[in-house]
Amino acid sequence: MQPGLGYLLILLGIIALIWLILTVEYNPKYSKFQIVLAIILLAFLLGFGIQIVLVSLGL
Repeated sequence: MQPGLGYLLILLGIIALIWLILTVEYNPKYSKFQIVLAIILLAFLLGFGIQIVLVSLGL
């Protein structure tokens, strides 16, 4: 596994989190379902990215 892929997933997760916060802040018409779906996706991205980094570091 490449640690770069893990860092990329973590970065994508952080960017998506910022995008989600800004979207909800300035456009509150999104449904609860869409927000929950976005949070699940964020958790997956960050969790998977951290997992890859830890595995590649041998932890």
